[in-house]
Amino acid sequence: MPKIVVTNDKGLIQQSGAGVNFSTGLAMGLQTVTPAGSSSQSDSTLISSTGGSIVSVTTTGANQGVRLPDLTDSAVSLGQKFIIHNNDASPNTLLVYPFSGQKFIGAAVGGAALAANAAITVLAGSSLECYAMSLSSSGSWLAFEPVRATNA
Repeated sequence: MPKIVVTNDKGLIQQSGAGVNFSTGLAMGLQTVTPAGSSSQSDSTLISSTGGSIVSVTTTGANQGVRLPDLTDSAVSLGQKFIIHNNDASPNTLLVYPFSGQKFIGAAVGGAALAANAAITVLAGSSLECYAMSLSSSGSWLAFEPVRATNA
């Protein structure tokens, strides 16, 4: 199998070898989202499936939230990743919901699965990583919180 190389000069090219090489790094795209709602999945702000994998959430009010894209959306791919960062400067937490009928599994939920539609709470200044694990109306997002660095 040929090696795939992506460069700024030539774009996508093939070379001998194996694997994929991004010579200029991999850009994931950034979208900025303002949360909404009051402790409810239905009135939280929907994250765009095509707006960028890094989601910067600003101006979080008490009990406001965002909602991941529908796993049946044709723009969502198996394994697609979203990094959701709560940029709120105050101590407000952010509620992150799956799309209606879907759920979270993984380390952020103690290794088990949360009930469908249940939210994960993200502290101010913290992030949550989510990966599309099954593309169905009752599908699941693998979720975990990266280690948060602190000043020594």
